[in-house]
Amino acid sequence: MTEFPRMVYISPGMSTTRGGTFDYTVANDEEGLAHLLASGWFETIAEALAGEREEPEVEDVPEPEAEPEPEPVVEVVEPAEEEPAPIEAVEDAPADEPDYNIEPTREELEMKATELGLQFDGRTSDNKLRQRIEDHLDRMEAEARNG
Repeated sequence: MTEFPRMVYISPGMSTTRGGTFDYTVANDEEGLAHLLASGWFETIAEALAGEREEPEVEDVPEPEAEPEPEPVVEVVEPAEEEPAPIEAVEDAPADEPDYNIEPTREELEMKATELGLQFDGRTSDNKLRQRIEDHLDRMEAEARNG
């Protein structure tokens, strides 16, 4: 059973993620969700960015009754009117070569900080944690060079 309210996504939009841009809105009930999905919205950000919908594993939406009910009121966040900047062409890299331009996730930062014995907590921002890790690694490298 799907819980409501539930967020749905469309691309392009004003919010950014590693794979592109998207907008989002909220469906408050099953009818609202069905209406939004039929209008081009997606259940996940990944589907919205790809523009493809995976087949849902939920029951079919029931057919409307003989006398149609008014459409549910749904707040819709319209996609941004501006087109996102074009992505520059990149030479095709071998599929097994990792992309080193992707920023580390919070989980990866926490794992590295713990491995290095650095202090942090939930209030430590990703940028500050990344900087602490880089500073620590720079100090380690300098000590190794100096003997």
